[in-house]
Amino acid sequence: MDARISLVIKSGTNAGRVIRVARFPAVLGSDPAADITLSDAMVAAKHAELRYLLGRLVIADLGAPEGVFVNGQRITLPARLQAGDVLRLGNTLLGVQIGGFTKPSEPAPLVAGPSEESKVPPFGFYLFKRGVVTPEQLAAAAQRQVEFRELGQKKALGQVLLEMGYVTPEQLEQAAREQQDDFRELHADVKWR
Repeated sequence: MDARISLVIKSGTNAGRVIRVARFPAVLGSDPAADITLSDAMVAAKHAELRYLLGRLVIADLGAPEGVFVNGQRITLPARLQAGDVLRLGNTLLGVQIGGFTKPSEPAPLVAGPSEESKVPPFGFYLFKRGVVTPEQLAAAAQRQVEFRELGQKKALGQVLLEMGYVTPEQLEQAAREQQDDFRELHADVKWR
């Protein structure tokens, strides 16, 4: 992750304090063991969780009675965050900063950018941009890949997504063709068979 993510407390005794989010996932709550501790009696011990999935900053409510609000709207599902968004947990307002900016100068990317070596987005990007899978489904499949790896089995992301019932073989083939086309376009100076 190359974006700097910070939360700025906008209310209460700690107003103005900037909290740099050092790792993901990050639990926000009143528990001193939380990754980001908020001094607010209305904030649950484990109130919300920040995630960085496929180049997107996402917040999820962890079942806190007071809920999580993004720009005044209570969320029931994980919600994408952008620079300038305002969160409310309990009585605490938090401003979202990404890369030091509080207002976006351009749309946030759909997914993390391609690696410097290839310049071609990762395979999951092609399924995501077509609306075939959600960030949560990609994250679940990636976690399943890790579990397989720990058992000494190596499975491609597409194979795991297929086994989990998130995609069809046709959708995998289409995504693979798109990724291959992008790679060939990027390396147009190379003769392909």
